[in-house]
Amino acid sequence: METKEPDGSPEPPPATISGTFDLNLLLADGHDALRPDPDQRIVDVGVCRAVHTWNNASHDTLISEADDVFRTPGLQPQNLAGGATAAQATVRLVFADVPGPAFVEIQNLHKARINRPTLARRILHWFLKRGLVSPGASLINQVLIAIAIALAACNAIFDDDSLDDDNDDDHKTSFCAPV
Repeated sequence: METKEPDGSPEPPPATISGTFDLNLLLADGHDALRPDPDQRIVDVGVCRAVHTWNNASHDTLISEADDVFRTPGLQPQNLAGGATAAQATVRLVFADVPGPAFVEIQNLHKARINRPTLARRILHWFLKRGLVSPGASLINQVLIAIAIALAACNAIFDDDSLDDDNDDDHKTSFCAPV
């Protein structure tokens, strides 16, 4: 099912951001690390998937999945046996002004995928404010996110439509301007 923006336009493809994510802080602080942020209109935050690994002979891995692993008895990451390292997590963020949640899949300690790129700036701000991503990557990420959103918004202009005669006389259309 295609996700729609509040104005009815299709949601752009997911965005990938790079940085140094502190999953151990996120999962060790539990629900305390997931405080909503009224400045960004974030009203609820939860971890719906957490992956822990152990550097032992059998390389054990524990995957916890729930609506919110911190609110599910027995799944709280802070109750794990010693030596576990947080390897991956999926964070769910609910915004007061946007229908449906946004999901951030932290795939490793240096890369995250955001399913709602139009919210990427607000999500990155929340991660920075909580100390869950290194601030050194924030400026580069914000510039890349802004470029990705602008390109996604302009995608329709470059869509090769079957009615186009392809004679390259489309030069009268200005970049990203309504036609």
